[in-house]
Amino acid sequence: MFDWMSQKGKKAWQFLIWFLIFSYIPILPAYFIMSLEGLLGLTALIYVAISMLIIFKLYIRYENQVNIKKSIKSV
Repeated sequence: MFDWMSQKGKKAWQFLIWFLIFSYIPILPAYFIMSLEGLLGLTALIYVAISMLIIFKLYIRYENQVNIKKSIKSV
């Protein structure tokens, strides 16, 4: 993830803002579940980690589609 962000430069700020906005969608319900102890809290923590990974991958896929459309229009 950090290698990808270092390659993007100025786009990294756009990614961070986008990531923070959409990361609150899975965090808010999981926040209350994580306050519980035991296996349920651990499951919520894993849920948050997996959802962050999915959000990151969706952003990369969306950006690749935008770049492909720009390159097609320039030709």
